[in-house]
Amino acid sequence: MELSICSVSFNSATELKRNIAISKFLNTETDLHWIIAENTPANTATPLSESVKDATVITGAGAGHSPTHHHTIALGKAIARATTRFILILDPDFFIVKNEWAAHMIRHMVSNKLSILGVPWHPKLLGKYRYFPAVHCSLFDTERFPQNNIDFRPDYPDGNSDPAWPGGYDPDQNYFAEKYISRLLSKLPFMKPRRQFYTDTGGRLFKRYIQDPAVSFELIDPVFDPSQYRRHFRWTTNLFEKLLPDELCYLPKHYRNVSDAGFLQRYVAESVPDDWQEFSWDGSPFGFHMQRTNNPNKRSREEELELLSRILEAVQRSTRSEEPRAFDNSALSQRLNVDA
Repeated sequence: MELSICSVSFNSATELKRNIAISKFLNTETDLHWIIAENTPANTATPLSESVKDATVITGAGAGHSPTHHHTIALGKAIARATTRFILILDPDFFIVKNEWAAHMIRHMVSNKLSILGVPWHPKLLGKYRYFPAVHCSLFDTERFPQNNIDFRPDYPDGNSDPAWPGGYDPDQNYFAEKYISRLLSKLPFMKPRRQFYTDTGGRLFKRYIQDPAVSFELIDPVFDPSQYRRHFRWTTNLFEKLLPDELCYLPKHYRNVSDAGFLQRYVAESVPDDWQEFSWDGSPFGFHMQRTNNPNKRSREEELELLSRILEAVQRSTRSEEPRAFDNSALSQRLNVDA
């Protein structure tokens, strides 16, 4: 089996080196072809092609784009270079930990005739679209979902002169809700703070295909305990959460309850950042999103990379067979001296 993995680097060489290493270690049944679009500004870091091996590195998006468009335009260039039937979209800091995950995912998609298999936006990120695969980790079968249609650009203009939006962007006019009752209730003035416009990465893809019966997709479960959030709501807010349609609720109602399926703390026997996101597949660990903080007083990048090393080393130990697989452990043990 073959699989193309498309990603974008923006000062992400460290994460990508470790991601390539752990994916190679975990997958012996599948040939993985990494295609990485380099979006790091010139002269700010070691060229990605020199620091990341076993990958095809291409030029990303040019200057002058808004940040999310900058990322997704580059991602589109990487997708266009893929030549395999199955294409995985993967963030540099999303790490899959399931043994032989590529073969399992591909076989599952084929047997269930799926167009897409992936993780959703994690529900702790309030305001993102729900119940549909997100950009962090989504596998496409191009025999069921045309390669040219894999478009994660956001659902808003790329600057004022974006030709795709000749009339500009009016959030109220472009408000999207799947259900008619949600659109009706959203017109009430006190409901406006609850309206979600889903304009982030993947907004166009979600709105185009969420109601398309020809596109079959399946989600990998986010590990999430909504009670941790509800206890901070006022009683009136919790009442609204029970009565309103899901689209007008702050918290999603329909993800499966796998709140006891967290695994990162078990790997390292220590606490992990609250904003890191875990995902479970069939009740066992699947992967995690190393959500970075922009607050240096909360934790440093050095601390994040050290914790990442310990987690990936634990993954290696837990999946090591009698015949050790080729694995570049140095890629995990490097810390600040890694070119980024």
